[in-house]
Amino acid sequence: MSARLEQDLYRAFEQSDRPVLSRASLNPLRGQGSDPYEAHHKAAVLLHKVEGLRPLLRDLIQAKYGRRQAAFAALCLSVEERHALPAGCGKYFAAHWLRLKGRPQLKDLVGTVAAHKSTISKKCRKIELDLDGLNRLALEQLSA
Repeated sequence: MSARLEQDLYRAFEQSDRPVLSRASLNPLRGQGSDPYEAHHKAAVLLHKVEGLRPLLRDLIQAKYGRRQAAFAALCLSVEERHALPAGCGKYFAAHWLRLKGRPQLKDLVGTVAAHKSTISKKCRKIELDLDGLNRLALEQLSA
């Protein structure tokens, strides 16, 4: 169920960025065509559920599945607050969890966090586990 919901979320955010196109059915029989609004309706219902989540979970879902910049920035701030990180470090860990292309390397944090690379790697794993747990919680709430 979780994998299906994840695919539905990716599609919903894709659909929200595209306009609705309608075509007349080529089939002369009434009721035999496809409904061009069905996909947009399903996407709208799912995105409405996402909007109903508490802010941290909503930002996490929007950042991961919708690639929304504002949600990514909010997620970075949440990571910094939850894990007592210096300002600006949350984006490194959030980008690493999201597996973004061109993400900064963790070794770049050595001077910023004032910790050894192995300590930063452990912190990264801890943050990834926390974000995975929050993602699972959000998916459970959306599927309910």
